[in-house]
Amino acid sequence: MPIITCGCPDGWSSWKHKCYWNGQRSNFETNKQVCEEKNAELVSIESAEENSAILRYLNSRGRGDHWLSAKRVEVGVNKFKWGDGTDFTFTNWWPGEPSELHKLNAGCVIIGSDGRWWDVPCNDIRTQLCQIELNKPPAKFNFTSYMLNNTADLNTRIDNNTYVIEALKSHIRSLSKVIIKS
Repeated sequence: MPIITCGCPDGWSSWKHKCYWNGQRSNFETNKQVCEEKNAELVSIESAEENSAILRYLNSRGRGDHWLSAKRVEVGVNKFKWGDGTDFTFTNWWPGEPSELHKLNAGCVIIGSDGRWWDVPCNDIRTQLCQIELNKPPAKFNFTSYMLNNTADLNTRIDNNTYVIEALKSHIRSLSKVIIKS
């Protein structure tokens, strides 16, 4: 029985070297944090081909607008960057977008159900769209969260010794407190 896999986690969909998952509806920062807790990040779209693949994925789930990782660089300037700080190499703005350049809180970007992008207020409620790139480590890897959330089925793999798993979780919690205090 393999312990380590190189594919997408359960419930995620793959396309080329990325895995995608969409979940809850919330504001930009909350959804960004949820992605990070899954050792992922909000989606960055690098090409028309990827935009189309994401659109197919979203339409298969029947959901509306989703957050992208992009944010405006500064108020009044038509320049956006992806969550990892890289410049756009591809855009798919709706005609007339971005249209909220002079509004303080409108510096985030969504992809609509038609695959076009809009700039919107970051406190809007939209659905998250997380990605994992299989060929690079996540920008922020939360080991504690990973171990606490991904050991639930291990008790059946260790002869039903659930106390081993609980001891491991307790140890991870104590280590994370020591690391945070240091």
